Amino acid sequence: MSLARRELISIRRMMREGHYVLTHHALDEMIADDLHVQDIEHIVLTGSVIRVEADRDSGERKFVILGNSRDGFEAEVAAKIKGLVVIITVYLL
Repeated sequence: MSLARRELISIRRMMREGHYVLTHHALDEMIADDLHVQDIEHIVLTGSVIRVEADRDSGERKFVILGNSRDGFEAEVAAKIKGLVVIITVYLL
């Protein structure tokens, strides 16, 4: 199993258990794109990791997950694991 797949399984488990936080940037992007927390959960729980990147500031791995909002709009979520899931940003495509 690939690193991305293993981490996605962990991210999904933590999301289902409510062990996640949204950054201020993610909240701002949600408002701009009229997305809700349930959309973020849906994207993560049903989407796929399309990239693994190094965070520009910390060097930590971040996972870019491609999925659909509850209304079917394609979107991406960037997240990292720091004891819990940190949703860095979200945006519609």
